[in-house]
Amino acid sequence: MKYLAIVLICVCIPTICLYFVRKINQNKTSFLHYILFFFFANGLSLLIFCIQPERGVSHFLGHFVEVTFKFWIQYACLLLFSSLIVVCTLGCVDSYSKIDITKKTRRRSILGCIYFLLGCFFMQALPWACSRFPMQEPEIIWITITSPLKGADPSGIIALVLFVIIPAIVLQVVCILALKFFFYKDKKELLFHYKFFSIKKDIQFSKFFCVLTFLFFAYVMVHVAIEIKITRYINFITRERRDPIDSLFYKENYIVPDTVQITFPEKKRNLVYIFLESMESSYQAVENGGYFSKNYIPNLTALAQENINFSHINGVGGGIDAAGTGWTIAALLSKMGGLPYNLPTVGFNPDNMIHFLPGAITLTDILAEAGYNQRFIFGSEKGFASRDTLLETHGNVEIHDIDWYKKNKMLSEDYDVFWGFEDQKLYEYAKKELAELSSSDQPFMFGMLTVDTHMPDGYICPLCPTDKINEDDQILSVVECADKQLGEFVSWIKEQSWYENTTVVIVGDHLFMTSKEKDIFNEQKDTFDEQAETKERRWENSLGESVLSSSPRNSSRRWINIFMNSAVQPTEDVMKNRTFSSFDMFPTVLESIGAEIEGRKLGFGCSLFSGEPTLYEKYDKTYVNTEILRRTIQYNEIQ
Repeated sequence: MKYLAIVLICVCIPTICLYFVRKINQNKTSFLHYILFFFFANGLSLLIFCIQPERGVSHFLGHFVEVTFKFWIQYACLLLFSSLIVVCTLGCVDSYSKIDITKKTRRRSILGCIYFLLGCFFMQALPWACSRFPMQEPEIIWITITSPLKGADPSGIIALVLFVIIPAIVLQVVCILALKFFFYKDKKELLFHYKFFSIKKDIQFSKFFCVLTFLFFAYVMVHVAIEIKITRYINFITRERRDPIDSLFYKENYIVPDTVQITFPEKKRNLVYIFLESMESSYQAVENGGYFSKNYIPNLTALAQENINFSHINGVGGGIDAAGTGWTIAALLSKMGGLPYNLPTVGFNPDNMIHFLPGAITLTDILAEAGYNQRFIFGSEKGFASRDTLLETHGNVEIHDIDWYKKNKMLSEDYDVFWGFEDQKLYEYAKKELAELSSSDQPFMFGMLTVDTHMPDGYICPLCPTDKINEDDQILSVVECADKQLGEFVSWIKEQSWYENTTVVIVGDHLFMTSKEKDIFNEQKDTFDEQAETKERRWENSLGESVLSSSPRNSSRRWINIFMNSAVQPTEDVMKNRTFSSFDMFPTVLESIGAEIEGRKLGFGCSLFSGEPTLYEKYDKTYVNTEILRRTIQYNEIQ
C-alpha cells in the first residue's frame, strides 16, 4: 500500500495546510504560499514514507545515501510542475463561474484531465511494473500481457489496481475536485489566482491547463520510454513483422528428431523430471561459485556434488537461458523440445491455439511412442501460458493441476494461495502420484513444476521459518525453504523400491527474473570482502568468463541441473567448464534414461554426455541468440 499512501499524503497534506493557513490569513494566500507549502508537504510525506518504526532511523538515512543529486533535481522539478498543474486546474474550474463555457473550453478541459490522468497512471505504473517484471525484456513482457490470465497469480492484478489505478484516479480526483472545495468557499475572494496573476476574467485557464497537462504527460512518457529501453520494443516488433527467411543456421544446426534413430534399452528406466521455479546455482555461497556469503541451497549443492552436475565452472553450476527460453512455458519447450519459444506474438491469441507446434517432436512424444505412462502436476492452473496444450498435444500427457485436485476433493473448492496451492502440498501429492505410477509394470515419466520461488518475492509457506525472513530479500528465505523441501522429497524418493530403475532429473526452469528496481544478484557485487573476490575470480569457464562480473545482468548466472541415478556416467572433463543451454537438456535427459540417439543431437541440443561442443561452445552467444529468434521458414513449418 506504500504507493497509495504516499500519493494520498502528497496531496492531502498541502491541501489541509493551505486550508488552515488561508483561514488564519483571512483567505489571502498567494501562489507563492501554495508552492512553498507544496514543497514542504511533499518533503514531509517523503520523510514519513522513508521512516518506518520497524526499520529505524538507519534505514531512513540509507534512502538518502542511495539516491543521487539527479534524483533530487528531478523530484523538485516534478513537484514544481505538479503545483503549476494544480494551480491551472483550479483556475480552469473557477473560470467556469466567471465566463461563458464554450465547447472549445470544455474540450480543452476534458483533454487536459485525460492527459493528467494518463500521466498519473504511467507515473505510478512504472515503479510497480519495474518491481515485478523484467521490463527491459520485450519478449517476456509481450508474452506475459498476451497470455491468458487464467491461472496467473491474482496478487499481480490486485497490486495493479491498488498501487497503480486507484492512486492515479485518487490523485486526479483530489487535484481537480477536492481542492476546489477547500480553497473557494468564498467566491468573492479569488486572490489566489486573479490578483496574483493580474489575469482578466475573459482569459480562459483551459488553454494553460491543457498545455501543461500535455507537457506533464509527455515528460512521464519520455521517462517511461527511457527506463524500459523502448528501442528494444521497437526492434522486437519490427522483427516480428518481417517475412520469414530460409535460415542456413537452422539447416546446419537443427536436428529434426524424427529423422534420427532413438533406441531404448530392453528394460526401460523411469524418469522423474523436477522443474524448480527460477532455481539457480547462483544462490550458493561465493566459495561454491555463487553470489552470496551464505549458501541458500545446501541440499541442492550436496546433491549436485554427489551426483551428475553439468557446470560452467569446476564447482556446482549450470546452464544459460538462451534467447526465447527465459520464462516457464519457453523453458518447458526448450528443455523438452530443443526449440526456442518463437511463436507469433503480435496479433497472436494463445487462447485459439489447438496444437502447440504440431510439427515439433518433444521428449514426451518420444516417451509416448516408447510406451511410457506420462503424468505432469502443477500447483497452479494447467491452462496458464498454454502449458496444457504443450503437454497434452505432445505425448498425451495426463495433467493434474489445482482444478483436478479440487475436483477430486483433495483441496477445498475455495482454496487459493499465490498461484494456486503451495509446494508443501505439491510434494505430498507427488508422493501419492508416484506411488500410483510405480504400481504398474509400465515405465513412467513423472514431471512436476514448483512455484513458491516465483518472482518477485516468492511465497512464504507454513514451513518457512518466519523469524528468519528478511523483508528486503524475502525470496532468499523462500529459496532456502524450497531447497529444504526438495531435499526431503529426494530423500523419500531414494527410499522407494522403484528408485533403482529410475533416473531423477532436477533443473531450474529458467533464471530468476530480476528487474531494474530489484536485482538481488547485482546487489551482492558490492558486499563481497576482498578475500571472497579474489577467490571468485579463480572460477572461470571454458570461454574465460569470470563467475561474477560487474554487469547488472550477469552472464555467469546459471540455472541448476542435477542427474541422479543416470544410466550414463560422464567423465569430469565432460561435466565441468561447459557452456550450454536449455536446448541441450532434451537429448541429455533421454540419454540419462538409457536411450541411444543417433548422432547424439536433437533439436538445437547436443547431449552433454557426449562431450561434443554445444551451440554456445561452437558460436558466439550473441550470434546464436540472434539466429534462433529470426523469423524463419523452418520454424514456420514446425508451427
